[in-house]
Amino acid sequence: MPGFDPFLAEWGSVATDPRYGLVEKSLKMAQLLEYPDLEVARYVAELAGLGESFRLGLDAGLDAAAKIKALGSYVFGKCGFAGNFEDHYDPRNNFLNDVIDTRTGIAITISMVYAEIGCGAGLELRLVSFPGRVLTRCGDLVIDPLVGGKVLGQDDLGALLEVSGLHRSELAPEMLQAASAERILVRMARNLKHSYMHSYAHQKALMCARMALALARDSPEDIRDAGLLRARLQDRDGALEDLNRYLEINPNGEDVDHIIEMIRQIRSNQ
Repeated sequence: MPGFDPFLAEWGSVATDPRYGLVEKSLKMAQLLEYPDLEVARYVAELAGLGESFRLGLDAGLDAAAKIKALGSYVFGKCGFAGNFEDHYDPRNNFLNDVIDTRTGIAITISMVYAEIGCGAGLELRLVSFPGRVLTRCGDLVIDPLVGGKVLGQDDLGALLEVSGLHRSELAPEMLQAASAERILVRMARNLKHSYMHSYAHQKALMCARMALALARDSPEDIRDAGLLRARLQDRDGALEDLNRYLEINPNGEDVDHIIEMIRQIRSNQ
């Protein structure tokens, strides 16, 4: 078993602490991975200021739908936030400080910004961990901040499901439930893991897999990926530990034969 890891200890102390909000926790992720001198309080204050400015200009007499429309105009018009459709794998899309600085991000970070600004004006916005894309919800309204704050109907949601590889008939109410901060952080860590893997930054990718596992201990996907990344980093003992654990947790996985062969190869090279 691995010993004490100060990196994971620092991450876990913030990620699981209810005194910190999702914005602070996501900024801590950026600080640990890429920006050791990042001033978390500065970015928290900047988002709070945007929320306060929106609140001051909002007509309190508007109904929820009108307020959501006004929020979209403010966030994606006046503030200039937008989705990055050109380079999805750029890790900076997942770092909230970069998204605030550049006004560009992917669904998960743009949704966080959108929800935080709206909540600052009193709107009860929650993030939704929908298959393939993080959305937001305000009461019965489901909103896609990645495309300018569009309110989604059943057909729109069905289309998103199909993009993620599912069928429209699989749309279920639980897919639209508010997600916990931990679930969003795990999803963000996985996004970053894949971004770093895409650019062959294996050590950073492994750090992200371990950050996800700190919050989702028995996640087969992250256990497997940690093992594969350790193998690439020549940590054979660590790779064997993770890959064997993966087989124990997910013995019927589609890639079991491949993992067994990898274990055999690692052992033969020891």
